[in-house]
Amino acid sequence: MTEEVDQLVLSKTGTQLNLSRNHIRCFVHNIELILSAGFKAVPLADAGLIKSKKEPLGFVAILDPFVEESEITEESGTFDDDDDDVGFDDDDTDDENDSDIDGTETQVRNNPIDAVLKKVDYVIRRITDSKAKRIDFATWSKNLGYSGPRLIAGYLSRWDILFQSRDRAYNARNVINKLIENEKERHSTEGGTKYYKDYEITSTDWEVVKKLNDVLGEFYYIAKKMEGDIPSASMMLAEYWGIKNYFAKKIDASPDDTDFNKMFAKMSEKTYEYLGEAMACDTVILATILNPSYRLSIFQMWFPSNYAYAQSLIQAQFNQRKIEYEANLRFKEPGPSRVDDQPLRRQGSLEEVDFFPDTNGMESEDELSIYLRGKYKLPASQAHNSLQWWKDHEDDFPILSLLARDYLACCSTATSLERCFSAAADTCAGDRENVVAHTIERWVNCNQWLHAGLIPDGEFQAVQNIIAESIIAQNS
Repeated sequence: MTEEVDQLVLSKTGTQLNLSRNHIRCFVHNIELILSAGFKAVPLADAGLIKSKKEPLGFVAILDPFVEESEITEESGTFDDDDDDVGFDDDDTDDENDSDIDGTETQVRNNPIDAVLKKVDYVIRRITDSKAKRIDFATWSKNLGYSGPRLIAGYLSRWDILFQSRDRAYNARNVINKLIENEKERHSTEGGTKYYKDYEITSTDWEVVKKLNDVLGEFYYIAKKMEGDIPSASMMLAEYWGIKNYFAKKIDASPDDTDFNKMFAKMSEKTYEYLGEAMACDTVILATILNPSYRLSIFQMWFPSNYAYAQSLIQAQFNQRKIEYEANLRFKEPGPSRVDDQPLRRQGSLEEVDFFPDTNGMESEDELSIYLRGKYKLPASQAHNSLQWWKDHEDDFPILSLLARDYLACCSTATSLERCFSAAADTCAGDRENVVAHTIERWVNCNQWLHAGLIPDGEFQAVQNIIAESIIAQNS
């Protein structure tokens, strides 16, 4: 497919993108693969990552589909009655390509971490399954002073949904423990079915949940940040490096925690693999250099073996763009001003004075050197604001700003695009297959705006007028 896209772009624009060589997997997709590798290494059953047989690209690399997100953001105390499919569907898992990941069913059954997670997930699902139990949860939340959001089941085997499910459960652990205690008292007096299978979630169990969720949370917020409206390709190398350091610190902090350290080591190994993929892409390297938070210093400090290549790459691009820039300037320069053949002379004229003797013979630094020295530094914590930095300093670095405009437009993830296609597919479902393209585009845009939390604050009649004008223009 990338070869086809290369040919289409080349034929229409004359630009050789060379996507076949520069193709880098979606950053969020890679996060799922990193997590999957770690979970399989422990191993954990129902780790929260599945391969979809319906999707040709393998893992479903989206964080928040429209339906589930709208359910998640409901206020505490409101419940839905349509949570029928809340379990893990093992039939949807395709392990044909997982031969390199260790783990058997016997190992899973004997894994204490997996036993804790299964127990917690089961109790969560039992509470969310029953309307009566959800009401009990809301009641005891008020009695015990819990004001957080309601519980959600980790259905659809999605790691981000599981993170939110277990995070909410951990914060509401006192309420959940109270419901389990009440159920035990009811069973001891009334008998009948044990609703929670006589499970008991100890404080140690909750700490296991928190420890794993701390890892998921790290990835959750990284993924959310990287799929935002930022120059994410320029931040890929730094984020991968940060993830590797995160795992190294986790391993050093708990050297005796064998299970978790095995998981961290596998995740770190996968992260290093995807860091190598990103480093093999010239576009990612150039985007990183053109982020004023990193420039070439990031290669000098963190990737010294790639420093020389990165330096030669930015120098070559700068030289080429400088030639184009100066050629364009020649067309804009005014003609030479008229100069008298004989300058006016005056009696008692001053001696020829050199007001800047120190500059004689000194080679002034060029634009690239000044930039790489770190002028107008932008803190690393503000790397996502690099576009605003270039807007403010465009006049200081006119040639580099042209390069930055091109390379900082590169994105590291396709999740927004996939979500857009998903919304379009939902829009065109059923009796809407005859809707014209521009109408679909408007519907999808509206869906995205609502999904992003944009609240309409005008009169609906204004919207209706726009629709009416559009229909008239279409029919004319």
